[in-house]
Amino acid sequence: MHDLTGFQRDILYVIAGLDEPHGLAVKAELDKRTNLYSLTQRGSREIEARREWEDEYIESAEEVATST
Repeated sequence: MHDLTGFQRDILYVIAGLDEPHGLAVKAELDKRTNLYSLTQRGSREIEARREWEDEYIESAEEVATST
């Protein structure tokens, strides 16, 4: 179960709990889930690290463009 996303896990539980799990019934049950997400500290660090990496290359490209 650890290799599944939260969405995949929820689908498994919904299907297991329905007598006749067809598309609309599954969708109706999934729509009851809360769709509120929050950014974790790790997520913030990953975004910041990516921005720093991008900035290194953008600055380098701008330096090359202005020197030619």
